[in-house]
Amino acid sequence: MLFWQENFISEEAFLERLFIFTFVPQHFKNIAKEKITEVRGKFLRYYSLFRFIGVRKIMKERFSFIFMVAGIGFFITGFVFQMLGPIIFLKDIPMKTVEELAKEDADSEFYQLAEDYPIEFKKYFVEPTPISYAEALRLGRDIYIAEACWHCHSQYIRPVANEPIRYGEVSTASEYQNELQLPQLFGTRRVGPDLIREAGVHSNDWHIAHFFEPASVQPGSVMPSYRWFFDENGRPNKKGLAIAAYVQWLGSWKKGV
Repeated sequence: MLFWQENFISEEAFLERLFIFTFVPQHFKNIAKEKITEVRGKFLRYYSLFRFIGVRKIMKERFSFIFMVAGIGFFITGFVFQMLGPIIFLKDIPMKTVEELAKEDADSEFYQLAEDYPIEFKKYFVEPTPISYAEALRLGRDIYIAEACWHCHSQYIRPVANEPIRYGEVSTASEYQNELQLPQLFGTRRVGPDLIREAGVHSNDWHIAHFFEPASVQPGSVMPSYRWFFDENGRPNKKGLAIAAYVQWLGSWKKGV
């Protein structure tokens, strides 16, 4: 007796089950192999892409690190040569103190300020002495730096372009061996004239008026007004007297030479 007859199933049902048990597993195996091949291909493609991106990222990070180290190295080198270098190189060169400079300039316009503005002078500097003169020079130099006067005025006469004819004798290294030239104030450009020979060129009144309203004494001047150098009555305060004294000191060592 046939199998399907013993198990009460028809011949068609038997053949269908036989087909399922014989061919379907192989079909699924084929599908699985195709899927595995497809997934493997995708994996390899994505892996290659991720690996390429990873290598680029690593290279990018490596170059960033190199540039960072190079930047820090250049900063340290610049700091050493521009900050520590001058200190090391100049440590054995004699530098005049402000007090020494004040004593040398005995006929300074600073003493004339005491006569020109007696009330203000007595209020801020008491008496015209080398000590008060040194105080005024230090304050005037600090104001000169703070107000960026060095940005428009130079303090160095070069031996070119007829500068000696316009401004005076060519500058020498010895002129800058003092505390008031630390840091040096050579300047960056000349919107206004060089000031290293300014001593005695103009009167104290001219400088005071120039700081109050530049165009009043120098028509067409682009210099701003420094009204904070004056009190509510338009009289020079301590800053006004100090900056005038400092500018009048510039080149005082060359007067009468």
